[in-house]
Amino acid sequence: MQKIVRCVYVSGILLFLTATTAIAAEFSVRFGELQGADRTAIMPTRNIKLCDKPTGYRFGYEIIPQGNSAYEHYAIFRLPAPIKQVGPNLQKQGVKVEEQGLEVKTRRAVDTGRRVEPFNFDQGDPSGEWKVEIYVEDKLIDTIAFQVASVASCP
Repeated sequence: MQKIVRCVYVSGILLFLTATTAIAAEFSVRFGELQGADRTAIMPTRNIKLCDKPTGYRFGYEIIPQGNSAYEHYAIFRLPAPIKQVGPNLQKQGVKVEEQGLEVKTRRAVDTGRRVEPFNFDQGDPSGEWKVEIYVEDKLIDTIAFQVASVASCP
C-alpha cells in the first residue's frame, strides 16, 4: 500500500511539473526600459533608473505567447525596502500592497497576443535590488532580478 501511495504522490508531482513547464514554454518574457512614441518597444536591460512618472521614464515587461489564445496574467514585485506611499499609478492598476510594503501584486488581466506591461516609479520608491515574478494562468513563467538606481538626471 505504501508503494502505491508513494507512486501516486510522485506521479502527481511529475504531472504538476510537466503542466508548469508546458505553460512556461508557451510564453516568453522580455524586460527592460520602454521606448518609442507609444512606449511599447523594449530596450533590454536589468539596470532601471529611479525616475518618477512626470519624467516620462517607463520600464516594464512584455509577454509573448506562442499562440493567440486568451490568457490571464499578473505580476508580483519584490522590493528591497518598503514603499512610502501607494501612489496614484498603483491605485489605478488595482495593485495590492502587503503590510510591510515589500511586495506589490498587480491586478489580474486577460489578454490575447503580445502584452506590454508598463510601470513607473512614485516618489519614495526604494532603490536597490528588485525582482518581478510573472505569472500566467497562476503559473510562474519567469522571475527577473533588476537593479533600481538613482541617477543624476532623468529623461
